[in-house]
Amino acid sequence: MNLSRAVGYIIRNEQRRTERSQEIVQESTVRRSIRNEADNRRRPKRVCIRNDVEEHNCGTMSEQCGFCGAVYWKEEKNTAHKYTKCCHDGKVQLPAFPLPENSPDAKNYRQRIRECNSTLAFASMGAQIKPPRGTGPYCYRLQGQVYHRVSPLYASDQHKESYGQLHIFDSSEATEKRLSNNQNCLQHVFEKLDFMLREINPFAQSYLQMHRLVQEHPTTSVKMVFLEDKNLDMRRYNAPTLCTEVAAIFVGDNGESPANRDICVYPVGDTCQSISPLNQCCDPMTYPLLFPRGECSWNTGMEHVEERRTAKRTRVTQLQYYAYRLSQRNGFSILHNSGKLFCNILLMHMLKPKAQGLHFLRQNQKDLRIELYRGLLDALECRAHNENICTGKLIILPSSFQGSPVICNRITKMQWLWYASLVSLFLTFTCNPSWSEILNSMEGVQRPEDRPDIIVHVFNMKLKQLLEDICKHGIFGTVLAYFYVIEFQKRGLPHAHILLTLDSESKIRT
Repeated sequence: MNLSRAVGYIIRNEQRRTERSQEIVQESTVRRSIRNEADNRRRPKRVCIRNDVEEHNCGTMSEQCGFCGAVYWKEEKNTAHKYTKCCHDGKVQLPAFPLPENSPDAKNYRQRIRECNSTLAFASMGAQIKPPRGTGPYCYRLQGQVYHRVSPLYASDQHKESYGQLHIFDSSEATEKRLSNNQNCLQHVFEKLDFMLREINPFAQSYLQMHRLVQEHPTTSVKMVFLEDKNLDMRRYNAPTLCTEVAAIFVGDNGESPANRDICVYPVGDTCQSISPLNQCCDPMTYPLLFPRGECSWNTGMEHVEERRTAKRTRVTQLQYYAYRLSQRNGFSILHNSGKLFCNILLMHMLKPKAQGLHFLRQNQKDLRIELYRGLLDALECRAHNENICTGKLIILPSSFQGSPVICNRITKMQWLWYASLVSLFLTFTCNPSWSEILNSMEGVQRPEDRPDIIVHVFNMKLKQLLEDICKHGIFGTVLAYFYVIEFQKRGLPHAHILLTLDSESKIRT
């Protein structure tokens, strides 16, 4: 009796455990389905998990402009499927730079090209140079206004001979003076460069001609003028005593003073004369190694190609000129293979159109309706008067000027906080100098820090593809709005900060 009762008890307990297990499984299934349904509401509907992701590649620079032959990547076409950044759709056409001869001392020359160019230049470049701290690739960074100056023919007793003053000495004596400040450069490299400039550079020949005339007429006033316009204005100047390709030398008192953009060199003087960035002699005088034959750069009278000229615009702008020169083409380019010096002139070419825009704003303040800001000007003048500060001339920048504090302060802190509450994702896209497109374009000869133009081209294409994947293909979901800013690191590489606003179903909730 006790045995049968015990067996029945065991069977009932086993049945209860089985029923309880089934109930637990059912409850777990229900809870799992509820949790999955809630997760599906929070997560995007399109979830793609792939392990076979391929690296994006822009290919090679195999495309060419049909007018000037500049090479591009295929993805650099505009909306009209054309390449127009180089020659402005065939409107700009400039002569090619002649190639220099090969030299066995090319390695030392490339390593010290900035020092060689600076000591052989005819004009000086003044700016506040602030290189980044620490070690790393070469980075050329300027702050403040840039000045170009030309010195008198002879140095004063308080200063050493420099720049154009060295070109009037004998070749061996000039080389010794240059080596005293550049001991890391090779002597025979300086001798070859000095001999080359004396043979083919019109600026060096002009300095020598002026020196000879001063020696022949020691008691007569002599001056040399590098004219902005090659056609002499006889209403301003009398007939010059001697004319070279780029300058006119006058012996005696010849008419009025030079025009605003003309460069006038006197035998002696205590100060240097500033060179206008609009003067066509500014580049060849500052960078003689890039323009060894003294090829003049942009001038205000340069016109478009007649076949491609329009009725509205007929002249080449400064930006169009430099865009043509900086575009890469097949064959060797002395400009793109000049290493650190290319970084210098690239920065100068970027600053000159900006300086021209600031000059236009300075000269056209009346047309910008600055009377609307008269209250602000009066307040500044009153404050300066109370603090005994000389204000000088006040210039109003329009709100459309890029980089001005007006644009930077247009979005207030409250607007940023309001927008930040809507931001779903914050992405940072950084340039990698080891990208295959960058390395293949340099063909193992140059380094990435020597070609910032290629780095910017590749970064722009990859950023464009990233934004297309995010906004068009929806890899993060449906994008309602996006905002990005491109900045440059301390070493020159660009990176982009991207803010994304996703719809409610695509937002990632944690």
